[in-house]
Amino acid sequence: MTTKDTRLAQRLSAVSVSPTLAVMMEARALKEKGVDVIDFGPGEPDFDTPENIKRAAVEALRNNLTHYTDTGGLIDLRRAIAARYRKHGTDGGPDEILTGCGG
Repeated sequence: MTTKDTRLAQRLSAVSVSPTLAVMMEARALKEKGVDVIDFGPGEPDFDTPENIKRAAVEALRNNLTHYTDTGGLIDLRRAIAARYRKHGTDGGPDEILTGCGG
């Protein structure tokens, strides 16, 4: 196939950069020009992941904690959350706690 034969599907013309990433890229460009910018685009912290969290992630990978969980989340995590909340006077158990990703 030659270059002149290469065509993209028309529907790809509707694909664009995510608005979140567009804001992030604009903020980065302004910072590079010396503009003092507070970037609210991607909603991520302005610091690197702490070392203890990185180590925990590596350990989880080594233990093959890489699969889907039950709908409610990991039972050990739910038990730990319930135990922590009991210290604050609640009496809910892990069957009343849901965990998941997201904000």
